[in-house]
Amino acid sequence: MKKLTEIKVFGLLEQYTYKVKLVSDSSITMIFAPNGTGKTKLLQLINSVFKNDYLALFELPFEVVEFKFHDNDFLKVSKVVNDKDSEVKDYLTYDIVNNSSSDCFKVQFIKDIPNLTTISRRLPFLRRINKKEWYDFNNKRKLQLNDIMEEYEEIFNVSFNVDEEKRDLIKNFISVHLIETNRLHDIRSYNSNRHNSFINDRYEELEFDTVNSLSDAIRVLISNKLNEFASVSQELDRTFPSRLVSRMKLNENTINVNYIMDKLERLENYRQKLSRIGLLDSQSETFQGFSENPDMYIANVLELYIEDTEKKLSVFNDLEKRITLFIKIINERYNDKQLEIDKNEGFIIKLRNGRKLKNINQLSSGEQHTLVMFFNLLFESEPNTLVLIDEPEISLHIEWQQSFLEDIKLISELTRVEFIVATHSPDIMNGNFELCVGLEDLGEKNDEES
Repeated sequence: MKKLTEIKVFGLLEQYTYKVKLVSDSSITMIFAPNGTGKTKLLQLINSVFKNDYLALFELPFEVVEFKFHDNDFLKVSKVVNDKDSEVKDYLTYDIVNNSSSDCFKVQFIKDIPNLTTISRRLPFLRRINKKEWYDFNNKRKLQLNDIMEEYEEIFNVSFNVDEEKRDLIKNFISVHLIETNRLHDIRSYNSNRHNSFINDRYEELEFDTVNSLSDAIRVLISNKLNEFASVSQELDRTFPSRLVSRMKLNENTINVNYIMDKLERLENYRQKLSRIGLLDSQSETFQGFSENPDMYIANVLELYIEDTEKKLSVFNDLEKRITLFIKIINERYNDKQLEIDKNEGFIIKLRNGRKLKNINQLSSGEQHTLVMFFNLLFESEPNTLVLIDEPEISLHIEWQQSFLEDIKLISELTRVEFIVATHSPDIMNGNFELCVGLEDLGEKNDEES
């Protein structure tokens, strides 16, 4: 992934010109500005450019946006808006300059988007949960309007005059992930207010909200890892005898029993840790009664067993680290509750009296926002991604806001992602002014800036 170093936007909200220099020696840049100055639109603009979301770009209020990268590559996207009576449709122009070449292409509608009310009618497994966001009940995922238009282009016949090579060219600059302010969606409340006759009753009865959907998502993540663990285990177990025989023929060195016992203890501790965070069933396996000098057969069996077990359990390494950090962050905030994760149930919230919360959507708004946001950061952001977070302070009391920055530093170290955070909360900054950049309107100075 290229490292973004500077963003410059002209005509944002039809009046502002901003230049934002990202903090060069940190993985985190915080954009600090009051409401109404375009922080949210700027994040949406960055996201839309690198997701090739042309629908959003035509709607977002901007004229030109420029991106500079650490290797001096440069990307400029300009929007040309014609008069309503003009026969020429609005279009976007892309200018790309790098060290070896330059490129320029235009994006323009060939077919217009359909009326949004027809989407759920034509794709009844989709339910609208936000202005331009749907939930796909078949695949248990959220889709933006742009995703639907791309995946079901043959149904809606929406297209642009740009080929896949150009799309990939833009996507290859950086991967982005936007976490917007509306993090909690409840399809039940949305559907209950709808009166369209084409709504299928069986979807009306479904109980769905964001926190419960994430509980399902963590179960799927764990299930996938358990399947991978089983596959690796079966292959290693199948070849264990032949590999053991080969090793015994070649290996005549004695093995230190202390080394073996230390390795076995480490494996058992890791196994117990995986059990505590819900990845494996609780089990205990101990090895006792070794002599100080085990015979060659026992030594070779144990050495190969240790190596195989390390390979099997390594399947969980990344997920284990993410779950461990996730539980730590959440439970440091939930004073009278405790989050646990179970491979069968997903999220379990235990109350102070030891009872389980009947449904995790009974958490407060702030608790749900925290759960959703950090799940997003730890499990839905791929390595080497630029994560854009809009107003993380929403529904968080001051202590939670003040610990936010330290938490995303830990997440950045673990996941190798970078952040641009838009906020108007001084508590989110928590004195880390070296990470903050303001939105200063350049006005007429923009023509003079390099």
